[in-house]
Amino acid sequence: MYDAIASYKEGFLYFSLSALFTAVILRVIIALTGRYYRFTTGNADVFVHVSILHSYVERYVHQTFPSQNPTVKICLNRDTEITIVLDLLRQIEDIQIFEKVEKDLSGLFSCYLGYQKPVFLEIIYLRNIKCIKPCCI
Repeated sequence: MYDAIASYKEGFLYFSLSALFTAVILRVIIALTGRYYRFTTGNADVFVHVSILHSYVERYVHQTFPSQNPTVKICLNRDTEITIVLDLLRQIEDIQIFEKVEKDLSGLFSCYLGYQKPVFLEIIYLRNIKCIKPCCI
């Protein structure tokens, strides 16, 4: 009985090492190809590189808030809903401008990418951050 276990042990070791090697190779390939978002529009799947979404949003936001110099982050959750996070320097009193931004970005993604779900906007206001040492960001 111990001889049978020993022979299976060696086969299991080879199988485990080959599976681990395959997983590492696949992970490297995925990391090198870049990051794509996948949208389902009707019957077709659309794959969009992150840099395209980021450039659309950055261009629009910098035109809308030129004095703010906002930082843009794009998040895609499991339900393929897009949330755009803006880091603004100063608080903006007019809330309606944010509704317009959501509507415009939804229209932009719908027109160019076929994305039919609403785009959500999240605003973060950066406070006065004091550094003891000179900051390089």
